[in-house]
Order: sequence, then structure tokens, then C-alpha cells
Amino acid sequence: MKRLCRLVSVLAIAAVMLTACGEKPKRFDRVDAGNVKHVTISVDGDENPENDIAKRPGVTELVDMYNSAKLFETDEAKTEDVTKEQTLYFFRYYDYDEKLIGECVISPDGYVYMPEEGDTLYRLKEGFDEEAVKNVIAEYDINARQPVV
Repeated sequence: MKRLCRLVSVLAIAAVMLTACGEKPKRFDRVDAGNVKHVTISVDGDENPENDIAKRPGVTELVDMYNSAKLFETDEAKTEDVTKEQTLYFFRYYDYDEKLIGECVISPDGYVYMPEEGDTLYRLKEGFDEEAVKNVIAEYDINARQPVV
């Protein structure tokens, strides 16, 4: 009986250890929303941003999306294949001294890469909410048309 209990205990511990050894998600370096002056977004993934979000609600929403993202390294695709896509969202977060404090490139399919990491490709665990980003751009972009009062 003791032997059976010991065997069951060893199997249970082994199962817990194997489960705990699963792949842990990577996260972006945390950005403090209070330190972000504005976020630039390029929808075609190039260096020249078409959108500049400087209003606090828009900045806060984009920082929350950035900070809550969970990434898993993937080999489902290659970085060069993702960069060939027509639509890529290139996010850059700037502080009040105009210093770059965070950046990433996200495809609508949820693939992510960081320019400073080279060819390492990640996939968002929760997927990419492209509509939420489009809504932030439409509502808070400093270049968007403001209603005439």
C-alpha cells in the first residue's frame, strides 16, 4: 500500500512539473502611460508614421494594449514573409523628451516583431484587435478632421 501511495505521489508530482514547464509568454518591456507623450502609428509598416496619437485617452488605450500583450515565439511564418504584407502596424511610443521608449510591428494576423530583435517572430496569444486600433486612430489622431462647431 505504501508503495502504491508513493508511486501515485511521484506520478502526480511529475505531472505537475511537466505542466509547469510549459512555454511562458514574453511581454514587451512595460511602458508607463504617464511617461508617454504620444504614439505614432504607421499602417503600412514603414518608418514614416501617418498617424500621431497625442490625446491622453488614445495614448492610454494604446499603452494598455502594448503592456497587456502576451507573445509566443513562433516558426509558423518568417519575418520576411510578414514584412511583405500590405498592412502592418508600426507602433512607436515616445516620452516627453521625444525619446523612443517602445516600438513593435504587428500584422493583422497577430504576428509581432521588434525591429531591435532582428528576425525573431512572435505571435500574440489573444490575437490583434485591429478594429480597436482603427477606432483609436479615427478618434484621437491629431491629423484627423475635427468637427466644426
